[in-house]
Amino acid sequence: MNQRLLPLLAISALIPCGSASGALLIGFHSFTGDTTVQNGGSGSNYLAPGFSGFYNPTTGINKTATGGSTDQTYGGITVDVSTPGVGNGYVSTFTGWYPIMELANNSGSTVALDKLLFDGASLPSATTLVISYRFGTTGGFTDLPAVSLTTAYQDFSRDISALQLEDGQTIQFQFSGGSGGQLDNFGVTAAVPEPSAALIAGGLLTLGAYRRRALVPGEMRQVTP
Repeated sequence: MNQRLLPLLAISALIPCGSASGALLIGFHSFTGDTTVQNGGSGSNYLAPGFSGFYNPTTGINKTATGGSTDQTYGGITVDVSTPGVGNGYVSTFTGWYPIMELANNSGSTVALDKLLFDGASLPSATTLVISYRFGTTGGFTDLPAVSLTTAYQDFSRDISALQLEDGQTIQFQFSGGSGGQLDNFGVTAAVPEPSAALIAGGLLTLGAYRRRALVPGEMRQVTP
């Protein structure tokens, strides 16, 4: 490699590849049917190709097929690939019984996670909801910041950008708290590169290639007739 190109490559490697929300991996908002969603989605719930998942409420007391959040967003975030419906149910929390949402990566690549999204309320009175996660399906959970649920639905977003989900790996999110919690419109998003960072790095590489081809003072260049 031409030595004059090395400093440019070093600079481009230091440019941070920022991230933005919006790549929805899983979205649960309909609780009228099955609790499992497979590759490509199932019913009105959403799942990105290459992933599978489920939530584990049982029929009856832990799952209600009507009511729920009405803002048609995942934790206040609108995505192009899926729009939550209205009145198609929610998951309940009860002391000693806690909903779990699972996401499995079968895409062939490691995915950088970004946000955990959901809508939540608590009736007849407010309660505290503890959110935790674990990799795999056994072992202890690690807590994320808790949230306070009020009697009106609110949008919640938790930063999980420190987590990566490797190919073949599973992550579970547990929602624990007192009785009366109502949870709807679960979503997990992946981090996606910001176009600006990629364009800057690409521009530097293009500039480096141009400089490599440029004539240096005192350098002779052969001209082909």
